[in-house]
Amino acid sequence: MYQQKNALGAGLAMLVVVPLLCCLWACDQRRELPNAIYHWKTDAVLSEKEDSLLSRAGIERIYLRYFDVDFVQVADKMEAAPVAVIREVGQTLKSLDIVPVVFVTPRVLKDRAAVPAIADKISDLIKQISQHHFAHVPEQIQLDCDWTESTRAAFFDLVEHLKRDYEVSVTLRLHQLKYAESSGVPPVDRASLMLYNVGALSDFSENSILTADVVSQYISSGQTYPLSLDLALPVFSQTVIKNNNKRHRLLRGDHSAELAKDPDTFRQIATDEFEVLRDTLYNGFYLYRNYRLKVEAFDLEEIEQSLDVISASRLDIRSRIYYHLDEDYVDNLHRLLEIL
Repeated sequence: MYQQKNALGAGLAMLVVVPLLCCLWACDQRRELPNAIYHWKTDAVLSEKEDSLLSRAGIERIYLRYFDVDFVQVADKMEAAPVAVIREVGQTLKSLDIVPVVFVTPRVLKDRAAVPAIADKISDLIKQISQHHFAHVPEQIQLDCDWTESTRAAFFDLVEHLKRDYEVSVTLRLHQLKYAESSGVPPVDRASLMLYNVGALSDFSENSILTADVVSQYISSGQTYPLSLDLALPVFSQTVIKNNNKRHRLLRGDHSAELAKDPDTFRQIATDEFEVLRDTLYNGFYLYRNYRLKVEAFDLEEIEQSLDVISASRLDIRSRIYYHLDEDYVDNLHRLLEIL
């Protein structure tokens, strides 16, 4: 009887200790991951606050958006071309590890036969920008593209062409991870799993930036993926404008305090939602009566819960990348770093 009690007690102790050890291991694993950050503005000259953040957070790798590739009007036809090309780069960034990022709109991949020429133009422009600002050509680049089943083959071709000149990583959406069989696995060794912009802007009942409920719909316990992953986490806020035709525009940042100060123009109808009472010009946008604004704030609790979902999976997470470097979001990043 005494031995049975001892065995039972030992079993109960193991039930407590094993989950605790797993939790502690997951926390340790989080702390050990290296940190990087995206820079997504056309001018990459850092403010004093942004500069200080990099040194305090120990961030030495910057995923620097070089340009986008989209259709533009050339003479009498539409052609794939670079847009929003980076203009200035500050001295601080020139001393760090830079990974150029190119955002590719899926529509430029509709014509698979055009991919080799697009790849050559991307490669040439990356080299030009890198030589001009950094005096050398990078070894690594990243392609950001929300490819679909119809554009998958063309996007993978683009990756293969660029691999002739660079080590290529790609961004990965949650749906591409969960439905890897239909989405395909890109021909790279590494991808950045985007844990932001996971919801629908049209759904005013949730924060489209990130909710753990949405993440858990795509990542299950024991989830695997054949590539090593960098985990991209949000540190930004935004305000969604919905017009009377239910179309959406975005304002950067959390505007709730400013909107609440003008009750004659904006009526607060929920904690994070406002209705426009009269036509007005606000932050460069014409807002008309009955427009709705939804504030989507940085939510540390949702990030923590989402990280718990990731920790329960078997995904091979190698680093964290924060989106994105901006003076307005420095405090958010400091808060996030405190829990990691």
